[in-house]
Amino acid sequence: MKLTGASLVLTLIIILIKLLTKVDSTGKIAVQLLTFKNQNYKSANGQCCDTFLTFWCNTDKCDTTFKLCFDGSSGSNSMDSCAYGSFGYLGDIKSNDINFRNENGFKEPFVANLTSWPGSFKLKVDVMDLDGGPSGDNDPIDFLQTTITTAAAPSENAASWTSVSLQGTRRTEPSSLTLQFKVYCDPGYTGADCATNIDECASNPCNKGKVCQDNINSYTCQCPPGYTGVNCETNINECASSPCQNGATCLDGVNAYTCQCAPGYTGVLCQVNIDECASSPCQNNATCLDDINGFTCDCPGGFTGTLCETDINECDSNPCVNSGTCQDEINAFTCQCPNGFTGTICETNLDDCVNAFCYNNATCVDGVESFQCQCMAGFTGTQCQTDIDDCLNATCQNNATCQDGINGFTCVCSDGYTGQLCESYIEECGSSPCQNNGTCQDFINMYICNCSIGFTGTHCETNIDDCVNNTCQNGATCIDGITDFTCQCPPGYTGQSCETNIDDCVNNTCQNGATCVDGITDFTCQCPPGYTGQYCEINIDDCVNNTCQNGATCVDGITDYTCQCLPGYTGQSCETNIDDCVNNTCQNGATCVDGITDFACQCPPGYTGQSCETDIDECSSMPCTNDGKCQDAVNGFKCLCRSGFTGRQCENNIDECASDPCLSNATCLDEIDSYRCLCPRGFVGDRCEKASPCHRQLCQNGGKCIDNGVSYTCQCKLGYRGQQCEILETTNVSTTPTSSDACLSNPCKNNGHCKKKDDHFACFCSNGFYGPQCQFEIFECFSNPCQNSGTCHDIVGGFFCKCLPEFAGKFCEIRLNPCSAQPCENHGTCIPTSDGHRCDCPAGFAGDRCQMALLCQKSPCQNGGVCIPQNNQATCFCKDGYFGTFCQHPLHKLTGSSTGNYICSYNCKCKHGMKGWKGADCNECKVNHCKNGGSCGYDSAKKQKQCTCQSGTQGLPVRFP
Repeated sequence: MKLTGASLVLTLIIILIKLLTKVDSTGKIAVQLLTFKNQNYKSANGQCCDTFLTFWCNTDKCDTTFKLCFDGSSGSNSMDSCAYGSFGYLGDIKSNDINFRNENGFKEPFVANLTSWPGSFKLKVDVMDLDGGPSGDNDPIDFLQTTITTAAAPSENAASWTSVSLQGTRRTEPSSLTLQFKVYCDPGYTGADCATNIDECASNPCNKGKVCQDNINSYTCQCPPGYTGVNCETNINECASSPCQNGATCLDGVNAYTCQCAPGYTGVLCQVNIDECASSPCQNNATCLDDINGFTCDCPGGFTGTLCETDINECDSNPCVNSGTCQDEINAFTCQCPNGFTGTICETNLDDCVNAFCYNNATCVDGVESFQCQCMAGFTGTQCQTDIDDCLNATCQNNATCQDGINGFTCVCSDGYTGQLCESYIEECGSSPCQNNGTCQDFINMYICNCSIGFTGTHCETNIDDCVNNTCQNGATCIDGITDFTCQCPPGYTGQSCETNIDDCVNNTCQNGATCVDGITDFTCQCPPGYTGQYCEINIDDCVNNTCQNGATCVDGITDYTCQCLPGYTGQSCETNIDDCVNNTCQNGATCVDGITDFACQCPPGYTGQSCETDIDECSSMPCTNDGKCQDAVNGFKCLCRSGFTGRQCENNIDECASDPCLSNATCLDEIDSYRCLCPRGFVGDRCEKASPCHRQLCQNGGKCIDNGVSYTCQCKLGYRGQQCEILETTNVSTTPTSSDACLSNPCKNNGHCKKKDDHFACFCSNGFYGPQCQFEIFECFSNPCQNSGTCHDIVGGFFCKCLPEFAGKFCEIRLNPCSAQPCENHGTCIPTSDGHRCDCPAGFAGDRCQMALLCQKSPCQNGGVCIPQNNQATCFCKDGYFGTFCQHPLHKLTGSSTGNYICSYNCKCKHGMKGWKGADCNECKVNHCKNGGSCGYDSAKKQKQCTCQSGTQGLPVRFP
């Protein structure tokens, strides 16, 4: 019989239920089904499995399922007696000729556990037509059994397969089953019955007489303290955890260790530093500082020695001067000074001049307990208080008067006398007071000068000015002579009266064909065109206001200049970029964008590469959905959709229901490349074109008629069976007899409802479960109900579909707005179309999703830089000699001496200790400041140098100047 609705999923699933109770196993029975044949799809009563017809059984084949029962060799034929366990019911196979190696659930052997092997077992196979339903009825097809006698192999590898053929027990056209089996002992067991545990301790595997505990197929060595390993062969190294401290040596023993301490340490782990200061070895109140294996005495002032035992004699260095006497003290000394001295070390002579009185600017000279006045000249006395009278011995002559002074005297002479002592008569002409050859005439206390011609004055000191009526010209200076004058010409003039202009052009140095124009003491060069300078020696730089463009070099000429163009430019002013596109190699209709000494190919949509020679594979992103096959085209692709799908990317499931194929007001469910009609009550057929046989009410005794589309099935009430529920059962539907209320033990699982009849029960399953005891869950996702690549999630009694973003509905059958998933990139505008959508791209982007940037369509790069789209922006790769974001800066050479420290001309002067130029980072690690072997590295994120310390050292990251 065939089921519909939720039970249809049941008929398509293979479920393996192993009804074995887990026991401690000593051996195994392995059975592998090979083939099964059921002639003419018959059931045990000779009728067809799933139709009331008896002559055309292959219209609806048997839903064959199997139950295997492993029993003792003397067991009955009841499927309820399975001493070694059972498997079933298994499978739902629609075939009368089954090869189990091709069926899921049967490829691996069925293995039963043995507590001991008796030498033989009985294999029973119950073959049923899987019907299900609330009563759990299945129609019998055949029953097969055989008794197998064999010896157990010692292991699975030693066991070999033995083939057996079984014949069915039904009277007409019995079925046949072939299988193979083997029996073997579990690892760790032996003997004919596989019941003897192998003693793995017999070989004494544990070392050093350790205790061996036998297990099943293994052993365990109980190791004494200090040993480990499978066989206790390893002495545990208690030193592995490095328990000893402070550089101690760990000596491993058995279950113990000993720490051999370094000098200065003690304790079990050498954790205690021995306090060498405990005995207070330091003297004279010194502070004891404990060290490792020693101590140091910090002496107070005035003491020295290892233990500060020695008083330092501060007088040993004879600190007292000037015959002072030194007295030693603790950390000090005292000087007793003789009279006349003071100070810490008697270094100061007491100044006796402090209270002394020396007069008349005399100098006081300090002595020892005395002083002396050193008098100025002309004074005398102990304190220089007396002025000496120098006139007492004066010798003034000729009635001169003596005037006393300080340390001297002065003679005041009478008229006509002179000299220090007024000893000389004054000769007034003796001093030759008359000048310019004038004659002196002497008188008493006076004289008269008689002047030569041309002079006048008391002493004939005045030259009579002959320049009063001079004839000097051109601003010449008249120089008076003796009865004459001379004209001193200004520069540029000559002649007795300076009347003649000197020709300065005689020896002129005008250059480059200039004309010399004589001036006054000078000349002027009149330069020809193109020259300037005092001597016309300078060629005028016509490049000052040059019009050279595009980085050209101006070469100065005479009244002209020439522009020396950079590569890639031409024209008088280098204003014209040479068109490098004349001989370009751009392919596939690409646009050549001229650069400087180079060109770039701006590819049309669909191409890439330096010359646009490569067709972009638009299929590389796998745009075709629903297993569509992608064919690459130029700037596009074509999807070859599999049956049932359409659209530019095969994204649309073709609605096979659009033509309304279902009849009789049936509901059409669209599927992949097909449809399914849900017929209203009373109609069957693929298109609901036939009236249902259930209209004839063929089911008897209250049976429920279930229309399966081709025929019908009667779901019988409890106590009835048969094609049309026409047979009253002699036994209850339950296979589990009980002596009391059969439902008291709650045999129905998963909230199934139990109904008791006499001493048997029947389970009526809740939604989502089936089986005699409702023990099987229906897998509603088995039929793949979700459409358009939706994912099916099974739940109890149903399922739900998780749809792709552009689909909705219970079965993901409804296509949403194709733009809801926002497929267009880079702010492209999504436009829905009949076959999906299209993307209208903003300027600078292209592609079916606007995924390709055309950032270089108008290149921002200067000076021949090549524009390359990178990371969603235009990046300029500069030619040699240029740098900057747009290659806008020329790269100048370094400035500086050949041996000095170079300075880069565009802001990359490195600080002390760093290096790098031409755009490279300044290297702060040129001088390694890291100590103790640390390595220096530059953290570019923090923009600072960082030291990586060796093991055992630590430090903080430091930024150095």
